[in-house]
Amino acid sequence: MLELGSQILTGVVTGIADNIDVIITGAQSILNALIASLTELLPVIMEAGGKLLFGLLQGIIAALPALAKAAVEMIGALIQGIGQALPELIPAVVEVLTTIVQALLDNLPMLLDAALQLIIGLAEGLLAAIPVLIKALPEIIKAIIDFIIGAIPQIIDAGIKLLVSLVEALPEIITAIVEAIPLIIDGIITAVLDAIPLLIEAGVKLLVSLVQNLPAIIITIVKAIPEIIMSIVNALIRCPENRGAGPGADSLRHAIPAPVHIRVGHHDRLFGAARPEKAVRGDTRQGTRQRLPVPLGRGDHPGQLPCQHAGCPGQ
Repeated sequence: MLELGSQILTGVVTGIADNIDVIITGAQSILNALIASLTELLPVIMEAGGKLLFGLLQGIIAALPALAKAAVEMIGALIQGIGQALPELIPAVVEVLTTIVQALLDNLPMLLDAALQLIIGLAEGLLAAIPVLIKALPEIIKAIIDFIIGAIPQIIDAGIKLLVSLVEALPEIITAIVEAIPLIIDGIITAVLDAIPLLIEAGVKLLVSLVQNLPAIIITIVKAIPEIIMSIVNALIRCPENRGAGPGADSLRHAIPAPVHIRVGHHDRLFGAARPEKAVRGDTRQGTRQRLPVPLGRGDHPGQLPCQHAGCPGQ
């Protein structure tokens, strides 16, 4: 078998060697015929390719609404899925980031050493390549300049053709713009006129809503005024920081000419320079009338009733 195979292989090689000229000629003839056929069929191929491309574009344009809808649905589903998975994703991402940072910190010396070696190698390579770059730089610059100089006529010719085409098409462009201006103006005016009823209706609704809610707004503001006044007076007179503050605090307390009674919630305060007194008791023997002062509570000032609130610092 081996001898038979060797004889067959020897015959094939010998036959090829003896007929190599014929084989080369035949291959050249086949290649020339193929090139000639492609050249003859090139217009047909280009036309078919153009039709194929045009049909493909038409199909894509026709399918754009469906593609856009599918893309929106896909994006919405993706966002919804991400939102639902966020409670699980965030801890996982944090854990992954922590692991990565920890791994980087653990391997930081090795990474720094590798980066240093890379920088050193890059610097050595650049230093070694500088003479070659310097030697090749004039040739590179000369080739670039030669290319630019050789391309200048083509660039100028293309610029002239572009400018001429633009100038030739300028009347058509101006005509199209002039024809489109009335349509644009008409569209804007129509949109504004169509929107006027909606704007008026929205303004009326806003005004009616404001009028309807104005009493509630005024009542809310009026209800808040006593709290605001009580907070200001309490901060200025009753606040522990103002106790024993000297003549300034006394002047501020006596600056209120008449008692001010404020009740907000469970607070019942009387502020003022006048000292509240008990009922007047008459003395028939001396014909005089005596006023009995109310005993001061702990932490009270003259002219002020103690607050009954359990959390007040005055108690």
